[in-house]
Amino acid sequence: MEELGDSVPDMWARIYDSSVTPDPDLVPMTPSDKSLVWLLVALNAHPSNVPQWFQKNIVEYDYFTGYNLTHQFATLVAQEFIWEDYDFGSERATRLDELARRIADEEDSACVSDENCCVDLYAERIHFLIIAGYEGLVKREWVQRLLDARLENGLWSFYSIENKHSWHPTHLGMWAVASYQGILQRGEEERQDMVGFIRE
Repeated sequence: MEELGDSVPDMWARIYDSSVTPDPDLVPMTPSDKSLVWLLVALNAHPSNVPQWFQKNIVEYDYFTGYNLTHQFATLVAQEFIWEDYDFGSERATRLDELARRIADEEDSACVSDENCCVDLYAERIHFLIIAGYEGLVKREWVQRLLDARLENGLWSFYSIENKHSWHPTHLGMWAVASYQGILQRGEEERQDMVGFIRE
């Protein structure tokens, strides 16, 4: 990257140059691009010295929905994982609980039978909740709906009305189902139940 420094756009130069704090206004508004900047800050800036915009617009912001909400949640979870020796205090635990509950609430209202849904986001919510330790919020019916959304080849499309698979929702779908199966495998009776559940 250093060799390409003179040719890459300023946005990318700021992202790979650790001496410059990534600026979210330099990237498009798409959640995936924004969340890359959020993660870079969370993983590289000491929690006591994050930029003001990060504290205000990521840590404290209460109005994200959809992908932005799951990415906000994942950013804060990743920050705690990397800076595990830092005391984030009880307020952070409360904050993560609130975000996890909002993600669960969105999942409850998504993918109803008479509407098209974003399978990718549906699987992402399940996956993120489980890997963050909030498996208790994940409902069996969510996983069943995800399994029901599979194409004939066993893969997933990005949106439920599409007939062509997409690798990103397929990756998330497989992780979500596998993670949920892992939860049930803690007991032999539940494990057998899950095996039958997936094969139905």
